[in-house]
Amino acid sequence: MSNPPTERLNDSMEEKKNGKNKKNNGKLQKQPSNEEKFDGPGVNFKGKLIGFESVSESKGERMCQVAMAKLKAAVIALGVHKEKITLNLSLEGITLYDDKMEDQLYRHLIEKISFVSRDASDSRAFGYVFNEDDEKYRFCAIKTEKSAEPVMATLKELFKAYYEKQEGKSGNDSTSQTEESANQTSTAAQPSDGATTPAASNAAADSVLLENKITPMESVSDFLK
Repeated sequence: MSNPPTERLNDSMEEKKNGKNKKNNGKLQKQPSNEEKFDGPGVNFKGKLIGFESVSESKGERMCQVAMAKLKAAVIALGVHKEKITLNLSLEGITLYDDKMEDQLYRHLIEKISFVSRDASDSRAFGYVFNEDDEKYRFCAIKTEKSAEPVMATLKELFKAYYEKQEGKSGNDSTSQTEESANQTSTAAQPSDGATTPAASNAAADSVLLENKITPMESVSDFLK
C-alpha cells in the first residue's frame, strides 16, 4: 500500500490550521466604530492634487463642477504634472501629505468643510469646499488613485463620526452646566424650612429646556443625507 504524498498531507494540515486561525480571529476581532476608525491615524488614500480654486458660495453642485473643470484645464494648459499626495481622513480633518507621508501640505478641519462633490466627468476625481480664516471659500480638487467612490463613502463615515462626537460633547456639557445651575439656584432659593420656592421650580424647568438644546452643525449636512 503506497503512502500518500507528504507534501499533500502538509498542505492539508496547513489549510486546516489557517482555517482555524481565521475562524478564531473572526471571533476575537471586533469591528471598530466610526469614531474609533478615525480617532488617531485615520484612513489614507493615494491620489494627486489637482489644485485650489476660489468659489463664491459655501456649497453648490454646479459651482463645484465649474471649479473642477477650470482647475483641470489649467493643469493641461500649463503642462505640469499633478503633485502626488496621500489623503488622510481623521477626526482632526482632511489632511494632505506628500506622497511619502513626510510633510504635511494642508489640513482642513471638518467644521470648515461645507460641501463635497464628485466630478461628473471623471469617476476618479472629487473635491470639497472649505472656509478659510478670512471667511472666503475655496474648492480643493483631488484625483484619486482608483475610483473616488470609496473615498466619498469614507468621508461620509468621517463626518458622521465627527458630528456624533460633537453632539455627545454638547450633551455632556449641557448636562453638567444644567446640574450646576440647578444646584446653585436651588441653594440660593431654598427657604430655611426646606420648602421649594416658585423661583427654584422655574429655574429647574428652564434647566431641563437648556439640557435639550443641542445646536445641530450645518456643515456638509446635505452630504450626510
